[in-house]
Amino acid sequence: MSEQAMPTSEVRIDAVAGNAVPRATRIMGAIGDFAILVSFTLFGGFIGLFLEDAAVQNLWLEPVEGGKHGAYGTEAMWICAAIGALYIIYKNFQGLSANGQTLMGQMMSCRVVTNGGDAVNPVVTLVVRIGIPTAVMMYLLIEGQWLAAAVFAVVVVGFAVLGGKCLHDVATGTQVVWADNADDVPSAIRVSEGLKRFVDRVGRFGSWWIVPVVIITCFDVIARKAVWENSEGVRVGIQIWLVENFGRMFDSTLLQEMEWHSHTILFAFVLAYGYIHNTHVRVDLLRERFEFRTKAMLEFIGLTFFLIPYCLIVAYFALEYAVDSYAIAEISASQVGLPMRWVIKTLLMFGLLMVVAAGISVWLQVVVALWGPQGIRFPLMTIEWPEDAGSTIEGKERIDLNKVEDQLEKRARESGHLKD
Repeated sequence: MSEQAMPTSEVRIDAVAGNAVPRATRIMGAIGDFAILVSFTLFGGFIGLFLEDAAVQNLWLEPVEGGKHGAYGTEAMWICAAIGALYIIYKNFQGLSANGQTLMGQMMSCRVVTNGGDAVNPVVTLVVRIGIPTAVMMYLLIEGQWLAAAVFAVVVVGFAVLGGKCLHDVATGTQVVWADNADDVPSAIRVSEGLKRFVDRVGRFGSWWIVPVVIITCFDVIARKAVWENSEGVRVGIQIWLVENFGRMFDSTLLQEMEWHSHTILFAFVLAYGYIHNTHVRVDLLRERFEFRTKAMLEFIGLTFFLIPYCLIVAYFALEYAVDSYAIAEISASQVGLPMRWVIKTLLMFGLLMVVAAGISVWLQVVVALWGPQGIRFPLMTIEWPEDAGSTIEGKERIDLNKVEDQLEKRARESGHLKD
């Protein structure tokens, strides 16, 4: 790709409503549907385990004799996991019934129809397309049959690549077609934008954790110092009074741990957000001098061989870290600190997985920019198109101060205090 601006052109002439989608799009859709279902199932399981353990810690439930956890942890986990899975199944059923689109299909502007172009049976389609493959894969993973799970995934993907249709489409007599007259942006970019929106929402939610960090820190510092002796010579203060009348939740040790727990959540949730908005730390001595394709290739190599694999590996060990923490009912090193240390360790793992999602989003963009249709434009996250080079810095618009009007001078002129 040259450094000159290239004209936009129609590059995907098959992107017409009713036309079959490419194989790569079908594969991405199948993987996406599986990932969405599994993600909400795991999230539900986490919520169930958290609620049950929190009930035990607050003495709403009796712990198991000789143990520190409740007797209903497993049941709560599976019930909430089932609720999470049922929610996604319902949303997919709703979409298939309305217009033949799963959640991933809505993101990619695709829909499922019969080979004759008619509406599909939503129940059969949902069971065969998502239910059976997900059940088989989850069973193999839960049983620790990693090799068998990998072989199953390779067979499913390989059949879609070599056979031209996915196994579930052959079994149900269906096909995946474009839902509308799509523009010239490849489906990989649609997936990338969907991931970006998800990461952005999580990051914006995480950014609100700066509020408890500030409030708790300020309160703890002020309350600890606001002490005095009363007329009887007894040491009293705001924090002492709060602990005596409202419980240990106002204890300084517990407040300090709440501070760094909130800071951990803030950091974990916004790390991926910083990457997709290109505001993460970069130490670039040479990269900014390279041409567009060289920058894109460096980004591709860094994502493929470093960022995504590294975060996946660390997330795997972070999961073991959290599981072990739950197994031993790990608490704070301080006897008056916070319990349920496994929760914050699980959220650390979640933050790493969000970085993986952000990395995949950028990876899809870079792949299309390098090897996709040459002549289209879409918003890039971590690099700039040749014609936009130098227009931004750290994800923000670069301002040339020599060309920007002084705002104070402008206001003074408008108010009549300064004459031209």
